[in-house]
Amino acid sequence: MEALTEGAGAARLRVGVVLERTVSAGPWAATEWRVTDLIIGGGPEAAPQTLAAGPGWERLYAGNLEIQLFRDAIAGYLHNLGSAQPVVYVILRPDEEGDGMHPFHLTVCPVDAQDYLVGGAEVVETVAMPAAIRAWLQAFIDRHPRPEPFRKRRQTAKTATTDEAANGGGPQACGVAREGRR
Repeated sequence: MEALTEGAGAARLRVGVVLERTVSAGPWAATEWRVTDLIIGGGPEAAPQTLAAGPGWERLYAGNLEIQLFRDAIAGYLHNLGSAQPVVYVILRPDEEGDGMHPFHLTVCPVDAQDYLVGGAEVVETVAMPAAIRAWLQAFIDRHPRPEPFRKRRQTAKTATTDEAANGGGPQACGVAREGRR
């Protein structure tokens, strides 16, 4: 598997998305959508495309998207990889007709996926992370330094330096004039 592009702390991988549409048994929606598979490297350019169908269900190739990795999101990637079942988050949006869904965004960062839960228009689906994507993600993490854990610094007593004392203290050095001095 190879990344489409990589550089400056970022990497991209093209992935095809397979959705399954089933007739809903519930009263609120006519159909239910779920992600069933990911195709590493992408799939055919023509989408949507019916792959299989039966009574009350249809499996569709929905198109290609990219998973993008960024160095500043490594903490989220580590959290995902450290979970019992690492996942790829697939964000689905309703199509213009309102009767279907299409994949809009792929991510492996739970923080990024959580942002799409707020508005309510998008649906966030998860699919088990394939071993090849897990290896690609781990290689990206290994190439970039891990984030340093937060450490609270101990405050030290503040003493005026000779320059500050000559200028009447620290606030003037920051451009704040003391009362009576200009």
